[in-house]
Amino acid sequence: MQLGAVDYLVFPFDEQEILESIHRTIISLNQVSLLKTKTKDRVSSNNDMVYSMIDYIHSHFSEQITLG
Repeated sequence: MQLGAVDYLVFPFDEQEILESIHRTIISLNQVSLLKTKTKDRVSSNNDMVYSMIDYIHSHFSEQITLG
């Protein structure tokens, strides 16, 4: 389980168990993929905000810049 196993099967294999295990694995992989996509979007949004602030500072460096 520490290596990322979603499920385990024991011999003799039952076809229904195999299908359910595959289904659980697909759901798990989809959730991980969705989480990575959301995290990537959040990081991208944060990067855009940082670049915007840097541009503002460069454009207004000769003025007094405040947080308010």
